[in-house]
Amino acid sequence: MKTNTLWLFAIAAMVLSSGVWAGADVVILSDGSRLVGTIEQLANGKMVIKTSFAGTLELDAATITSMATDQIVNVGLSSGDRLVGPIEVDPEGDKAIVQTAMGAIPIPMGAIEAMWLKGGKSPETLEMETRVAEVQKEA
Repeated sequence: MKTNTLWLFAIAAMVLSSGVWAGADVVILSDGSRLVGTIEQLANGKMVIKTSFAGTLELDAATITSMATDQIVNVGLSSGDRLVGPIEVDPEGDKAIVQTAMGAIPIPMGAIEAMWLKGGKSPETLEMETRVAEVQKEA
């Protein structure tokens, strides 16, 4: 499953750098379905996309064959570090290049654990907020 998620990052980065579908995020599924909306998050093998026609959808990352976004994203790494900026994949496809305010930073594709919109809440923050709300309900 992690390999599929990493493959998604590679595809996303290549499409991001090409400028295709500017103005909207596009996700293509293995059955040929094309979803247009805003990709809100990719984490734990799931992608969340908000669409105007079907609301917010949660997709299994393994069913996604392609995606594109023109937005600046946060990239969460297995080291705990976070980078912000557009992502590109090097020609060999084994590294992602995040174009940060401090310049291009290469990272191994296997180090990417999550992606979410700039200014949005990280998957860890969202999970913690859910846990806190559950504890408060029980109290």
